[in-house]
Amino acid sequence: MIEIKELKQSISQLKKFNDNYASNSSSSELEVREDSTLLNRSERELLRIEKAMEIPSAIGVFGQSQCGKSYLVSELTGGRESKVLITGVEGKDFQDYNQMESDQETTAVVTRFTQQVSATVPPRSVMVSFMSPSEVMWSITYGFYGELRSTGFELDEEKKKEIREQILSPDNASHHIPHFDQVTREFSECINWLKEYYSLDLELANIAIDHLNSGQVHNISLERFVLIASTLWNNDETITDCFRARIEALDFYGYPSAGYLPEELLKDVLIASNREKLSLRFDRDSVYSFEGESIIAPNSDDNKISKLNNLQAVIKEVVLPIEENDNSVLSKLDVLDFPGARAPRKAGIAAHTSEDIQNDLEDGNSEILAGVYKR
Repeated sequence: MIEIKELKQSISQLKKFNDNYASNSSSSELEVREDSTLLNRSERELLRIEKAMEIPSAIGVFGQSQCGKSYLVSELTGGRESKVLITGVEGKDFQDYNQMESDQETTAVVTRFTQQVSATVPPRSVMVSFMSPSEVMWSITYGFYGELRSTGFELDEEKKKEIREQILSPDNASHHIPHFDQVTREFSECINWLKEYYSLDLELANIAIDHLNSGQVHNISLERFVLIASTLWNNDETITDCFRARIEALDFYGYPSAGYLPEELLKDVLIASNREKLSLRFDRDSVYSFEGESIIAPNSDDNKISKLNNLQAVIKEVVLPIEENDNSVLSKLDVLDFPGARAPRKAGIAAHTSEDIQNDLEDGNSEILAGVYKR
């Protein structure tokens, strides 16, 4: 951490030098801009590393539904009677928030069990982390190639030409996705992953990354990001609509990295039976509001299930502090409880309908969610 602190101080000094140099009449505007971009990129990368170092190591428990995951998670975290530590809430354990059904998957989102209690969490609340736009892109890509097997989505040459022209056209929108450099890097890593594991050479994705790395592009609008990311799954309309709705939800929330969930919504968010088929169109009336970093639990139940579904779809994990217990591993490792995956599909995807595709991508199964943690 000392090295990171020193590097951050050095970058701060270089940024001041670059600002002073910019005021010099002999300075090059292009040189100043390129140096500023490089310094900002380095600063964000250090912040990302610094933040990642604060996340405790964890062991993940995932697999097909009804394979004994709940029992294993219970044993790892100290047994069924271990108490959840939520300020202002007494005497509750995880089973008070977890749907108990013997014949179906019960968990809707990834749950992190930990003994580390954050002092910043408001009373009667738990911390949740949200997926970034890049992580949503990764999750859809994992789902497309892992769940859907990626067959039956080929584009004709005319459609490819149309998309190519859209990618290379000026992006004049004023509403941008944050952290352009990170988005570009993650998109490039997605392409490389597909090349390595699936031996793919995605023509449109390669055109897009070359364009982003050309030095002529310094930000990216929401719509252009959706278009470019969609080249990873051959710009299939149904999958792209699903992706766009998730990004628009994050945009509405302000792209938070974390927030606070009121305890009264915790059970509803965790329960898998609350997950229904999500709309492929973002609707402001179907999302919860925020007050600062806290999600507001409304007094009425208007659109409750839709609001829960849209929230579940962008949550990366719910953090549940557990009391100290000699029988748990939490003093050394956090435990991540993943929703269950379905059994492997027998039929190919080519004959599947758009509704089937939507259900596959929005089931929140273990394979897709675990993919976000594998990188």
